[in-house]
Amino acid sequence: MVIIALIFMLDTGKGVIDMYTIWCEWDVGQEGTVFLTLDSAKNWVNNNIHLQEMIQYEYSDDEDVKEPLDFVELGLVTFNKVDVVD
Repeated sequence: MVIIALIFMLDTGKGVIDMYTIWCEWDVGQEGTVFLTLDSAKNWVNNNIHLQEMIQYEYSDDEDVKEPLDFVELGLVTFNKVDVVD
């Protein structure tokens, strides 16, 4: 589905399109995934079952980590803008 969206966006003639990837300290399924918007990348992180389980089992005593997006503040998850050039 991402490939189809990417081809469609490239055909619109916009030139350079911003997309996003996720870097994470752990392998939580983010490898090879490109997001069309920063919001969709954030939603993916926040709904990731592996990160949610990590909070429940490994970070349960850490007051700074209550949801997966809190890992961003700790530098354990980052969002990286990539340019797709037409």
